[in-house]
Amino acid sequence: MPGIDGLETLRRLLARAPDTRVVMVTAFASVELAVNAMRLGATNFLRKPMTPEALRGAVAGALAERPARRLAEHRHTAAQPESPSVEAVTLNGFRILAAPVRTDAANGEHTFRVKHFAVGTESTVTVSIDPEAVDRVARLSRRSLKPNGAFWRLQAERLLAAFLWSEGRVPENGRLTVQDVSRDDLEVANAWQFD
Repeated sequence: MPGIDGLETLRRLLARAPDTRVVMVTAFASVELAVNAMRLGATNFLRKPMTPEALRGAVAGALAERPARRLAEHRHTAAQPESPSVEAVTLNGFRILAAPVRTDAANGEHTFRVKHFAVGTESTVTVSIDPEAVDRVARLSRRSLKPNGAFWRLQAERLLAAFLWSEGRVPENGRLTVQDVSRDDLEVANAWQFD
């Protein structure tokens, strides 16, 4: 779009009409763009080309959601950055629910509820943090980020979202393990302030 991008359009739209439910559609999708759109208040995010089923599922999910204004009010009253009110959405119709979940502090395990809107199923997935990945991040970033903290929860959620997108299903045994982080995430670890 000339002069303005989709995220700025979303910001302006929700500033004028906070209860609007927005389904973002783009040909240039990335996990980062989808996460940013959801953080700003988009209800769903689709990549072109899409199937009619994917569009119907996105619209059905948007209609089932709380309005953006109530989400924004919840964000301002949230006490912990570890439990954001943002729900991650994959481009193929999976939603990682932001409902209360258990985290096993001793083992650095993060548990998520995953819903597939098109099928209507809900599953639980536990993502473990490999101690070697924790050591590598600590060594390279010179920061000690606890495996049960917000940084590793974000890494766990990203791994789960990538798996759901690439495989189109939840893991058969309901478990995944974060074994490494990207160079970009190492830079995030250097500046991390929430743990």
